[in-house]
Amino acid sequence: MLGILFTLQVSGQDIQNDSLFIRTFGTADYRASLINYSVTEDDNGIMYFANENGILEYDGSIWKLYSSPDFSYVVSIEAGPDGRIYIGGFNEFGYLNRDEIGKLKYTSLRGLIETEKELNEIWQIVFYEGDVLFQSYEGLTRYNGETTSFLPMECSWFLPIGDEMYIHSWDKGLSRLEDDTSILVNTDLIFNDTDNEQNAFKTLKGFGSEKLLFTEYSGVYLLDTVTFKSRKWNIPAHDQIVKDGLYDVMQWNDSLYLLTTIRNGLIWMNDKGEIVKTLSKKDGLDALAYGNAHRDSRGNVWLPAEGIYHIIWPEKQKLDEFSILIRSITIADSVISINSNQGFFKSELYAPLTSISFNFSSPGFDKTDLQYSYKLEGLNQDWSGWTDNINKSYTNLDGGTYTFRVKARIVNGKEAKPASLELIIPTLWYRTGWAFAGGSFTVCLFVVAAFRYRTTRHKTHNKVLEELVRERTKEIRDKNDALREKNTELDNFVLRVSHDLIAPLRSIKGLVNIIRLEKTKKGRDECFDLMESSIDKQEDFIKGILEHSVNYNQDIKYADIVVKDVCSEIIKELTYYQGAQSINIRCDLEDDFTFNNDPDRVKIVLSNLINNAIKYHNYDQPEPEIVVTAENESDRTIIKVSDNGLGIDKDKLPEIFNMFFRASVTAEGTGLGLFIVKNAMKKMNGTISVSSEEGKGSVFTLVFNK
Repeated sequence: MLGILFTLQVSGQDIQNDSLFIRTFGTADYRASLINYSVTEDDNGIMYFANENGILEYDGSIWKLYSSPDFSYVVSIEAGPDGRIYIGGFNEFGYLNRDEIGKLKYTSLRGLIETEKELNEIWQIVFYEGDVLFQSYEGLTRYNGETTSFLPMECSWFLPIGDEMYIHSWDKGLSRLEDDTSILVNTDLIFNDTDNEQNAFKTLKGFGSEKLLFTEYSGVYLLDTVTFKSRKWNIPAHDQIVKDGLYDVMQWNDSLYLLTTIRNGLIWMNDKGEIVKTLSKKDGLDALAYGNAHRDSRGNVWLPAEGIYHIIWPEKQKLDEFSILIRSITIADSVISINSNQGFFKSELYAPLTSISFNFSSPGFDKTDLQYSYKLEGLNQDWSGWTDNINKSYTNLDGGTYTFRVKARIVNGKEAKPASLELIIPTLWYRTGWAFAGGSFTVCLFVVAAFRYRTTRHKTHNKVLEELVRERTKEIRDKNDALREKNTELDNFVLRVSHDLIAPLRSIKGLVNIIRLEKTKKGRDECFDLMESSIDKQEDFIKGILEHSVNYNQDIKYADIVVKDVCSEIIKELTYYQGAQSINIRCDLEDDFTFNNDPDRVKIVLSNLINNAIKYHNYDQPEPEIVVTAENESDRTIIKVSDNGLGIDKDKLPEIFNMFFRASVTAEGTGLGLFIVKNAMKKMNGTISVSSEEGKGSVFTLVFNK
């Protein structure tokens, strides 16, 4: 949080200099996106900001972030007369409302619009005739508290004038809103230059029956509120405000206007249209463009931008009265919102209270502007000394009735009306007189029972220890047996892996020596083909080892799996695999067939099964094929991989899932594929089975339990 002090010079016969103080809040203060669009204030003086990450709340002490639906950004925000905080964002609008203990809850109104058309941005919210009006690029949505209606006026802006509501559209002009229709009253205010589409966005007090009508890039107009004729206000500031572009305007006082620009910071302009002060990046402000400004109940101004700026005018701000709120209490790790300056809280779940903390603030002031004093009646009757702390904690409170009181004072010594919160802590049953009498009798009985219990306990203690020793001995013996089994399996795995990795290398080395002696190109090409075959085998073997490692070590990661997409990806990867182009590989299932499991392991399983079906196929038959089918049942998903290949000898079927087992000598594999498949299915809480007839083909059935 940073501060800037500068002087504002107001034009007139008597030159008056007023010092303004600007307090800057950044992401390090409010822990959300840097970008803010608009600001509003509720009846308690608490500020709310439309932020790219949601809704920011600031009570002068603590920042809070409330996420919007789907974590979308919020563009507009307005406090309603009904106490709700209305918001608008990308294809979303609704309101925040406090429950009985002051906690904000969000209610979306987007579902009340019958049209499915997407609402790009809801950038403006106004209140009219008891209704709430939301304006987006696509049109106007009117909410009456129960239902909505939609008026398709694209790229428009609300302009309240007197008791009536007007809408300006850059390509149609100015219209008056009547029920759910609009009536044109001025067609001169049309800005439909394709390079500069813009709206009139604000009306302020002007001269006589005329209002000042501000536009984004065309300057300021005078609008007669009787005839609704308009004319441009030719002022000295015209060129500057057209160049910078206006985002928002507000009445600073009777003779000054504060303009927030799109390109170059802030402009103060007097009622003659003269610029009396500018403030931009070169003056110490980090942001160039600013959002919708708001003048708070203290008379100071909040500006949302890249960060948040609080412009404080010490000589003009209202200090006649201010309040303090007890915002929340924290019991253990539970935070309970209060949002009140007078309240009542009854604790029945946390008695006796080992720790309770009260948080308080004075909205409209920053916590650095104030000092606080407090007391807890029922524990002590004296006010504490003044302190900067915004929290007060108490520990180990007995049952009873307490009243926490807190007051605040500003630098000049003016104090706020104290806030109070009554706290009732029930006296625990075991601290009553009857509880003490009953406890004494119980202790006597306990001593007698304990003596008898201790006598019998010694008799059974040895038996328990003996049984425990037997159980632990058996547990250690079982673990040792399992460890020896795993070590044996690891030794076998290392020996076999070493052999299968070295064999292709020796083959390649022998072929290299043959190539050196070979005279003909044909002979050398044959050697190269054999070398390539050895490399492919070693590559398949290493791939198998990696798949085994992934399956063995990685945890299951669940996600929705589109089976046909997985099969298509595998078929594409095997397009140039030897023999694959001679086989019709197809997936007979719906495009949207899905189930939930580990996508990586499902792909490993299907890839190995399809790969094996290609390796051990019968290419001499007229229509060699591999077919993948699937079906979902209530408690499981079943996938089948079928082929009309060579089939498997029924005597070898019980061994095909063993590590390094090869079922056929006609095509060489790693012997790891089906071993990996079985272990992957086990990891996924599934099973695999096979039915095969030699010479006719095989069917592998995968069952994934839900």
